[in-house]
Amino acid sequence: MPPTTDQAGKTGTAPGPAVPPWTWARLPLIFFAARALSIVGLYTLQTPGGGTVVSLRQSFASVALLSEFATIMFLGIVYWLVLRRFPDRSRRVFRTWLAIFTLYAVFSQVDAEIRRWMGLRLNLVFINRVAAGGLEAGFWSFLFQALGNDIVGTIWSTVCGFGPLVTAALVGRPVGSSDPGATAATRLFPGRWVLVVGLVVAGALIGLSFIIQPAVRKWRLAAPAVYGLALDTGRTLMGADVPRNPRQALADLKAEFGAPGNTDDYPLWRVVPDQERNYADFRARPLEGRPDVILVAFESLRGWFLDWQDPAIRRLVPNLDRLWHERGVVFSRAHSNGFPSGEGNMSLQLGLLSHPARAIFAEHLAIRSLSLPEILGTAGYERVWFTASDPSYDNMQPWVDRWYDDAVVQHEDDLTLVNAVIDRYDAGPRDRPRLITLYTGTTHNPFRVPASEGPPLDDPHAAYLRALTFADRALGKLFDHLRASGRWDQTVVVIMGDHSQPNPWQLENEGDLGLVHPGRTWTGLLVAAPGLAPGVLRQDTVSQIDVPPTVLGLLGLSVSNHFMGRDLLARVDPLRRAVALIFGGIGLYRGGVDISAYIDDLKSIQKHRYDPGSPMDPAVYQRGEDLPITDEDRAELERAIDMTREYARIVDHDRLIPPK
Repeated sequence: MPPTTDQAGKTGTAPGPAVPPWTWARLPLIFFAARALSIVGLYTLQTPGGGTVVSLRQSFASVALLSEFATIMFLGIVYWLVLRRFPDRSRRVFRTWLAIFTLYAVFSQVDAEIRRWMGLRLNLVFINRVAAGGLEAGFWSFLFQALGNDIVGTIWSTVCGFGPLVTAALVGRPVGSSDPGATAATRLFPGRWVLVVGLVVAGALIGLSFIIQPAVRKWRLAAPAVYGLALDTGRTLMGADVPRNPRQALADLKAEFGAPGNTDDYPLWRVVPDQERNYADFRARPLEGRPDVILVAFESLRGWFLDWQDPAIRRLVPNLDRLWHERGVVFSRAHSNGFPSGEGNMSLQLGLLSHPARAIFAEHLAIRSLSLPEILGTAGYERVWFTASDPSYDNMQPWVDRWYDDAVVQHEDDLTLVNAVIDRYDAGPRDRPRLITLYTGTTHNPFRVPASEGPPLDDPHAAYLRALTFADRALGKLFDHLRASGRWDQTVVVIMGDHSQPNPWQLENEGDLGLVHPGRTWTGLLVAAPGLAPGVLRQDTVSQIDVPPTVLGLLGLSVSNHFMGRDLLARVDPLRRAVALIFGGIGLYRGGVDISAYIDDLKSIQKHRYDPGSPMDPAVYQRGEDLPITDEDRAELERAIDMTREYARIVDHDRLIPPK
């Protein structure tokens, strides 16, 4: 500015234009407005799967808005202090903090979209999984496909995530070479008082969000994503994942999942001393004594409404029902050991629990492991993987390449997939048994079926039922072809869901149900093989880790392995429990009762009794009732958490299989 001379003859600087003292607050206010819009939309708009993310919308939204306002207020105070400290660099400070606020808004919006699509929160496990698969084409094709099926949601999320960047760049930038607003604010409010009052208000608002609803689950679901990520990082750095009683945890792990004679260094490794002779004897059998294996990983099979004793099952899935009554055993209380699909497929192939804090497919590619397909390959099987989704997503591609001789990808629908299986089956070798794995896809949200099945359905429940019936019809075509092939009497069929899928009511009430509940894990298992009694229904609790040892038992092949399950047809163990580990949560299932909690917080413990619902009314969640939590429940959960932490250490330190 040009120099001026006052009445006393002193030289100074002409004062700048008057600027409202709230100029510095424009940037945080713009971003809070965007976050408020995002929160209101998150709790009011319908999710892609139907319903809303929670049922108590006002209660959750109030917690979210308070904590979000407090967080952005804190960031705004820091922004003001930096402006006050460097008034001559206000433009550079503005650009820096604009980038920080934008990153915060985009990160928060990504978390909101994960909640809408999957009912989960953005945390270290999810970030690690995406980082591992982000360089693969399958991840991006899946992402663009999902966004293309939710145009309104995509536009809304883009506006909430990037709209503030454009708005702030236009109206929130400082004026002049320095920020007069910061100067005006300095004259009106001494810096120390602005800092103290602002921090007190921010802290009070965060505390108020706890007071309004003290449930830990509500805070976990409603708080800004940065808090959950910070807590995850802090627990990791402080070693919170280490068992409190390692010796007892190891003993519990060996007792529940190990075998007699297992060493402490490799507690899951079952040693069969004469396995080489067993392999050789199996390969020397005539072809009639080496059954084919058809393993179906059924996408999102909802076991919580598949009451196999209900006559409606025959109308819904007639081909599965026929197979069951022909020569099959149905396990009505079958659970996945993880969520989503990558974890389910891992358990089915490797016979392992999910990792409590990481994704095995994404982060443990280099560990020594032994899958069911690898065992069957050594036994002389041809192994082919058929999938309706790109195996590069969830980082499955390198594992599939390791386990199978070939992989076939068919994106269209399950009938197209089955046609590819039939073609390959007819062209396959006649002198070798075959392992064929199908990973279906039609029952994955948004439940697309060919146009010949009719127009798209707005009701997600009806869309799922139609997709389920279509998938059953496709599998029925395969079973009919196998029946006419001449190898049907030497064919083992195992069908199990990769996981379940919550209905809208379950998603809306996860504040009460907790993260791990039957809506995510309660799937179905059907084992059909020559010699099995027809139409057997078993109520004992089973899980995906039981599939590999059950298949080996049906084949009569005894070899060393690290499978954590047991042969379901060798003995009945109705008191056995299933363990599910999902994004920092744990669930224990036994019969019709589940106990669940966040691994790092026993205060979040829940206990429910649940029953199968009607096959034709999947919107109703027949979970029975809440049950009182006893001291024995807490003790069991504490020991189970310690046990899973010990299991995680075994996987992390490559102690599944001894080195050769």
